[in-house]
Amino acid sequence: GKVRFYAKCKSLYNIEKYLELTDFDIRSAISKLRVSAHPLEIEKGRYKKLPVCERICKYCNLKAVEDETHFISNCSFYENTRNDLSILTTKIYPYFSKLSDEEKSVLLLNTRNPHIMEKVGHYVFHGLQKRSQTLQT
Repeated sequence: GKVRFYAKCKSLYNIEKYLELTDFDIRSAISKLRVSAHPLEIEKGRYKKLPVCERICKYCNLKAVEDETHFISNCSFYENTRNDLSILTTKIYPYFSKLSDEEKSVLLLNTRNPHIMEKVGHYVFHGLQKRSQTLQT
């Protein structure tokens, strides 16, 4: 259900690092992604009562379910936007490239590193913005 992704991200009872970000829009984008209050197909399809396997990403050719992990880790539509984030994350966490897509998503949304969290916030905000603008054109 709706808390599926949040349960993966929230394992400790603590103040999350992203809440310290000063830019409201960036903080809000991360919050929305974490609690599934976003426009990804995984949620839109839930309201339409589509089976999960039919909630396919319309922005890439991977024919994958458009969920939070797909959005953060492997949708080719966001590849250029994601590159800086991946480079920085790999410098700080050398094992990053060896993680599964889901593990990468969870690490990125739970990092205590302020530089990575800032990049994550910008990635989520601008990625959702790019997605929205593409739908409008």
